[in-house]
Amino acid sequence: MNSEIISVRRAVTGDADALEELYTQLAEDRAVARPARGDDASELLASILGQKGRCLLVAVLERAVVGTADMVVAENLTYGGRPWAMVENVVVDKQHRGQGVGTALVREVIRRAIDARCCKVQLMSLKHGKEAHRFYRSLGFQTVAEGLRMYLD
Repeated sequence: MNSEIISVRRAVTGDADALEELYTQLAEDRAVARPARGDDASELLASILGQKGRCLLVAVLERAVVGTADMVVAENLTYGGRPWAMVENVVVDKQHRGQGVGTALVREVIRRAIDARCCKVQLMSLKHGKEAHRFYRSLGFQTVAEGLRMYLD
């Protein structure tokens, strides 16, 4: 763990450039679609920040945004009416991996899910992300289902 303190907070509009860089790294790692850029990214970020049940988190180390996780809490008619949380796009800057940033982000997601009375946290991670899977399992996540996806491009 890094000797510096990692803080996790909700993203703000001023984080747009840092988020763009992190999502660019995510696209490189996962071979997925490129992130929104410039004014489009800023407008989308402002919209995301205002969505009910949505919590875009950033990890900050030495006053720099070095990680992010996107969390959605959804209402639910099952599980006794308790909501569930979904987290996706967990990204840690390549230069800061292995320093506790990802752990801090995921623990904050779990804390917020507990505070929201969620029955579960569902995490999306691509099949080929073996290191990521080991990391998530080390935090208590279990593989319980095989997911399917259809891109609508």
